[in-house]
Amino acid sequence: MRQNPPAQPDAGADAYANGAPEETDAAEAPDPDQDEQDPDEPVQVQHEGRTYTVPAGVKGALMRHADYTRKTQVQAMSQRALEAGHQALQQAAQAHGENLADCAHIVALGNQIGQLQQQNWPAMHQQNPAAAQQLLHQLFQMRQAHELAVSRLAHKQQAQAFEQQRQHAQQVEHAKAVLAEHLPEWSPQHAARLAQFASSQGLRPEEIEAISDPRLILLLHHAWRGHQAAQAQAAGQKLAQVQAVRPAIQVGGGGSAPHDPNRMSTDDWMRHRRGQLRKKAR
Repeated sequence: MRQNPPAQPDAGADAYANGAPEETDAAEAPDPDQDEQDPDEPVQVQHEGRTYTVPAGVKGALMRHADYTRKTQVQAMSQRALEAGHQALQQAAQAHGENLADCAHIVALGNQIGQLQQQNWPAMHQQNPAAAQQLLHQLFQMRQAHELAVSRLAHKQQAQAFEQQRQHAQQVEHAKAVLAEHLPEWSPQHAARLAQFASSQGLRPEEIEAISDPRLILLLHHAWRGHQAAQAQAAGQKLAQVQAVRPAIQVGGGGSAPHDPNRMSTDDWMRHRRGQLRKKAR
């Protein structure tokens, strides 16, 4: 996964269309005091990057409409991505089939050339010069056809690789737009954090580099965020356990003071120290 992540042919869809947990916008968060508000009381609502003042009774309807619009757009992107992915698979299968046919033709020509080269040309020329000359002409034509077929296949593969790179560049830009829309904190630094997290989970560098679908990147983001929350919770529990087993320091009280100076309270240690000084002074 690069810092500017690439995308596969189905990069137009995102995690929300596939059941991934959604990010809740601050403007859409439920207001605990909404039920107690006067429906005519003016409130501020964020919508498409702008702030509007509307009656409180209208806020819920606007939020539901915005949510419906966003989900409709996501479904449309998912459908377009599915169609683009299906078309890309068909094109890849067709190109693969053509390449296999070209390879089979090249192999067949090579086998025929090898058989002709194994002939005893001096003896054949002595027995039938005309037939030998005709076979030499055929061998020359086969070699030319073989070289031409190899050159055409190499050129076709180069063109296919260039087209893949062009589509890859387009998918990168599209993936950046999708991530910017559904992941406000997306940045090259965040991409690096996700790549480091994926590596810590056992993914190899080439596997991380192959993650280009923005839906997968969004899922990786949710996994990273859950991992961060789990680590913070574990650290809090560990701190609570350490504090629970730490011996309490007694200040005053009628109990006997501990004999170990390292375990004494401040007052007990000072009394212990004064006693030591008085013994030395005697």
